[in-house]
Amino acid sequence: MSDDDLNTALTAYKSASVIKPAEEYPKQKIESINKTLAEQKAIDDQYLSLISSADKLYETSKYNEAIAEYGKALKLKPSEKYPSDQIAAINEIIAKNKSIDEQYQQAVADGDRLFTEKNFDDARRKFENASQLKNKEKYPQQKISEIDLLLNEIKTKNNNYAQAVKSGDDFFIQTKYR
Repeated sequence: MSDDDLNTALTAYKSASVIKPAEEYPKQKIESINKTLAEQKAIDDQYLSLISSADKLYETSKYNEAIAEYGKALKLKPSEKYPSDQIAAINEIIAKNKSIDEQYQQAVADGDRLFTEKNFDDARRKFENASQLKNKEKYPQQKISEIDLLLNEIKTKNNNYAQAVKSGDDFFIQTKYR
């Protein structure tokens, strides 16, 4: 029975009690309804407290704790849709985060392997991918910086080598045709 129905019945029993104040039946019903309303209010208050707690946990990404609180609220009021919807939304987030974690771990593993193989360009791309997946993680950024330093060293060595060879070739050509 809804609160509105109970309040309507309460009003009717109070009217009956005014009409015949000596009758016990309306008084018993009034007492019973007041008790039921108080119990429902306690359940409503507990439900709202659980929902508030669950929402705060959800907002701070404490998903497992939020699911537990939404579950408790759902036990109090099984017909309420909100806790079920929130649990479903959290489960989607958890699944998405798991997928991101797996992709991140794979990108880092691939980057480490490619780095070990001295395939620095491909390793850098893998670490960039990992960094995009989890931009707060420091490891991919550290590896990108390390690779950039190595690539700059390699580029400098290659430039110095090319310049030395060119210089040698220039001197060789000059001495050959003198």
